[in-house]
Amino acid sequence: MRIWLMWLLLALPLLAVPLDRYEPSIAAYEAADKLRPPESGGTLFLGSSTFALWGHDLEREFARFHAINRGFGGSTIAEVDHYLERICFSYRPQLVVFYVGTNDVADGHSPQQIADDFGHLLAHLRRGLPNTRVAYVSMAVPPSRVQFARQYEEANRKLKQLCYKEPNLDFIDVSPLLLDGQGQPKPEYYRDDLLHMKPSGYAVWTPVLREYLERHIINDAYANPYTDFAQIFRPLSRASASLPRALRREHPEN
Repeated sequence: MRIWLMWLLLALPLLAVPLDRYEPSIAAYEAADKLRPPESGGTLFLGSSTFALWGHDLEREFARFHAINRGFGGSTIAEVDHYLERICFSYRPQLVVFYVGTNDVADGHSPQQIADDFGHLLAHLRRGLPNTRVAYVSMAVPPSRVQFARQYEEANRKLKQLCYKEPNLDFIDVSPLLLDGQGQPKPEYYRDDLLHMKPSGYAVWTPVLREYLERHIINDAYANPYTDFAQIFRPLSRASASLPRALRREHPEN
């Protein structure tokens, strides 16, 4: 028995998921950045495939806030943390929006471990970007993972508590948006794999995220030394110029 236990302990490091399995995706982002460097002071969306599959549509949807989408693969919190220097710090974002943790649940991590890992990720980010605001988008249970619903709920609860305790850390709750009256995820919002959202699912999320960005992005700009105000207000002036004269004093809808 002791021999088997010893072999198991020796094998654990070999069973761990390597942190560099998405290196090709990160290298592709870096190559794109060399051709067209993103503007500093923008809004960085960072996380797993939910953001990755939103693709350039996310950046177009939130272009007013200079969105940069750097979602990659089925990444875990530890993998996102591993690549912060390469796909976060160099952009000097005003705001980082995270969607992480769902793959950690599927890998068997406990809600407490997920909260702890996100705390480590946050501490890492604060060391490099102490003035950057952070938002955590809650984990939404897809139809293919209803067996993990309790873990999702408990992890969200712990992460929400963390957000209330930490300054410049917000919790954006999208969890109920794609559920039916019985609290079950609606399959019509998901692709054939019942894991990843269709455009109709993203369309439900969009107003919630936009409302959050509109509420925080301009006010926080004054406290962020990385902010390029010309880049923030230029889209507003263009939108205003396209409105009828009688409406130009009003805030443009986007």
